[in-house]
Amino acid sequence: MTTVTAPLVDIQTCPQDVPSVPPWFAELILLSHHLTQRGVLDAIAQQVRLGRGRAGIYDVIDFVAILLGYALSSEPTLDAFFERLRPFAGPFMALFGRDQVPHRSTLSRFLADVDGGTKIVVAGIVLTTACRPAAGALLDFWHTDDNGDYDNEGYRLRGHLFADATGAYRLETIVPAVYPGRTRHIHVKVQAEGGPVLTTQLYFPGEAENERDDLFHAELVMNVRNVADGKAATFNFVVAA
Repeated sequence: MTTVTAPLVDIQTCPQDVPSVPPWFAELILLSHHLTQRGVLDAIAQQVRLGRGRAGIYDVIDFVAILLGYALSSEPTLDAFFERLRPFAGPFMALFGRDQVPHRSTLSRFLADVDGGTKIVVAGIVLTTACRPAAGALLDFWHTDDNGDYDNEGYRLRGHLFADATGAYRLETIVPAVYPGRTRHIHVKVQAEGGPVLTTQLYFPGEAENERDDLFHAELVMNVRNVADGKAATFNFVVAA
């Protein structure tokens, strides 16, 4: 039996435990202890307040805990992280002096508020020209914030991900703003393993600027619909392998 001890938390594991403690949990214990010792967590809890209407019963420290855990984990998406965390929610939040994991939808609202925009989930499949799933394809996305500005210093709203074994991908971000000379769009580079890079842009339907943007192509318009916490879009890529 192995015992891992930290302030407020005592986790015991043994071979028959199901599920197993995530491998990143020990690293998170060290990080939370360091932040506690430095007074960082107390400063966040005491100095930052959220509107109850958007955050419900949660405070910003609850969301910080989730985002720190996700950053340290190897989980490919927030949804996967939440699923992996579920059996250990109590001990996880105790590391930060809290007792409830924020609901996934509440975290989505918090992230939308932080980014100052409307949440959008873009999902689809990457296929090869032979109509086969491009497993592990690399997708690199970037776009403006809700003010129409690119972050060329901190590189917020830019990141990459990999398609799964079926070629499926899922991007969580915000709706970019229109800026002078361009319609609303998302930049993307897609590359199947060992294949050339496809550099293109995704567009939104019904935008007044679509017809005035010389770079606009109708075949690159996503299927976008409204959902409870923002928007959902779909688009499938076909790339050379």
